Amino acid sequence: MGVQSAAQCLLKEGSKSDKVDARKLADFFTHRDAATVYHGENGLRTLRELGRSYQTISKDLTRVMNRLKALYRGWAFLVPAPRSMLRALERNG
Repeated sequence: MGVQSAAQCLLKEGSKSDKVDARKLADFFTHRDAATVYHGENGLRTLRELGRSYQTISKDLTRVMNRLKALYRGWAFLVPAPRSMLRALERNG
């Protein structure tokens, strides 16, 4: 039986209140040899943070571009889609 399942069993038994549950968990981890938990290296955490940052920046960029396009349309400017701009540059460049 692992540490987590033992702690869950303690919480299922007896009176149910935060104070009682906290005391049971404190007693369990104080008097028994609880296994340590491996949280991994910082590299994985950094990679996740970078991925979230990339997604946030991409969404922000899309939002800003859509706002600019809406402004240009409001001023009666034609705003081509990015793909059509690339095709035009390839043909002319």
